[in-house]
Amino acid sequence: MSTIDPKADETGVLTRLVRARRLGPQAVDEVRAGIERDSTLGLRYLGVGATLVGVLMLVRGVTAYLADWRADPEFLVLAVAWALVLVAFVAIQVTVRSTRGHLPTRAFAGLLVCDAVALAADLWVTAVSPSPASFSIAIGVGATLVGCVAVRSTVEILGATSALAAVLLVVIVSQSLAAGVEPGSRVAYAMVAVVPPYAAVWLVRAFSTFVQRALDRSVVESTIGTARFSAGILASKELSRLDLEAEELLQDVAQGEIRLPLDAAEAERAATLAARLRVRLIGGRKETWLHHALAESEVLGPVVTLEDLDGSAAYLDPRQRDGLLSAIWLLADDSALFDPRLHITVGRRRGSEQSVAVDMMVLPIVLSITGLARRRIDPAVWPALERVGRYTEDARRERIRIRVDAVVAVPDASR
Repeated sequence: MSTIDPKADETGVLTRLVRARRLGPQAVDEVRAGIERDSTLGLRYLGVGATLVGVLMLVRGVTAYLADWRADPEFLVLAVAWALVLVAFVAIQVTVRSTRGHLPTRAFAGLLVCDAVALAADLWVTAVSPSPASFSIAIGVGATLVGCVAVRSTVEILGATSALAAVLLVVIVSQSLAAGVEPGSRVAYAMVAVVPPYAAVWLVRAFSTFVQRALDRSVVESTIGTARFSAGILASKELSRLDLEAEELLQDVAQGEIRLPLDAAEAERAATLAARLRVRLIGGRKETWLHHALAESEVLGPVVTLEDLDGSAAYLDPRQRDGLLSAIWLLADDSALFDPRLHITVGRRRGSEQSVAVDMMVLPIVLSITGLARRRIDPAVWPALERVGRYTEDARRERIRIRVDAVVAVPDASR
């Protein structure tokens, strides 16, 4: 099995991916796994910060409770509820540390049960003795959710926080209307309880999105240094699987486990295997680096279409490839906020012009953009296109058309 250069971590992600692509699809998988481990480490750092925020929230809640302490049975119930919340918080943190950043579902369910019991006790005391201290448990519940934000899915934390916010809202409104309780302090406690979990969920999602988009762009840019025509990462994986199947079939024939001539079922299996291999091998002779860059990208794939029947994009040099790919990425990167659609047409190569050297030719590239206003285009798109060639733009109401004339070397007919 191919392995990654141990010094790869000292270089950039893009360099690691380029090296891995030369070594094969298994090596690319190893690089992906390495990057995911890096992102997991980042989430652990976020988890430490979330734990500290949770501790501060607990301190705030306990302080509010002690500031309004009363020696009566209702407030003793709050003391038990606070003890339950604190024990649950500590138990969760110990579990996460002992399992190296993993929180089992049962442990998380147990935490939610403890929170529900503590909150129920708080609401009971709130109904019997309306006091600001009887609303402080909500802060402790919010603290436990913040402490779990990096070890459980954001959907679970978001759902639990929304349920907490709904319960607190119902209690505040009902008591304000029925009992005439001033809602000021309770609203402040509710905000302290639910805002940090929501903010933590947003932060974790933003970090995960950043890591995934950075990984996606690194994989896309790794195609810049590839050959003119080759199989992409996905095709390479498929070829590896087909090669293994063919090897197993031939080995069975050689060892006599499958007798010759092949029966109908084995013959059909061999024919199907040969057809799939043929399709993959022929595709590798027609698919260019740009085709692979778009097909293997989770960001570019849904919004960009390519029309390059002759595979002319293969003749762009690395600098031109980098400029074109950067421009495409900048145009499609707003897909989360808008709904852009980008159609790329790489035209037929034209013969040498008077202003072009004899061994060079002009390759027209047309980018048609819809769903994106001219003013929304990132200014960095134009310098990127200048690296490809001379460009002209035609901005209309519903479509922007950019034509780039790239000067490329005349391909060697012997290749």
